[in-house]
Amino acid sequence: MELWEKRVETDNGNICLRRLEEGDTEALRDLFEYPLSINDARMFLKAAEVRYAQKKSFVLGIARKQLIGVIEAYHVKDGEAEIGYRIKPSFQNKGYATEAVGLFTDLLMNTYGLKELYAIVEKDNTASYKVLKKNKFQEESKEKSIRMVLKR
Repeated sequence: MELWEKRVETDNGNICLRRLEEGDTEALRDLFEYPLSINDARMFLKAAEVRYAQKKSFVLGIARKQLIGVIEAYHVKDGEAEIGYRIKPSFQNKGYATEAVGLFTDLLMNTYGLKELYAIVEKDNTASYKVLKKNKFQEESKEKSIRMVLKR
């Protein structure tokens, strides 16, 4: 299935990766280091839809009963994509990022047929580094940041 053809949602019984919706506006406000205004959160939702329509990025919400984060694939080209994710501070260090990355990589590689995913991790971001290692990403290069790669 082509990545831009249809957004598939997935879950593992604990979390679900789903399309962002208007009702997520309030939850998006405290997802970042700095609180977003309601208007900024609405703009984030609209921008995610525009970037998807332009085939620039693929954003899904990470949810339990409520939105707890977002995960995204961007720079999609020739069977490769960069991924990025963010979990609300109150839900960090509970394994949700690890689960979300696992579900997302499975979706991107097994449903959409991508062959390589990568993430750029700052050297001091040990939590994100561990999330990627648990999902079988391997270090490819180390400079100012670490490029982690998963190939199939």
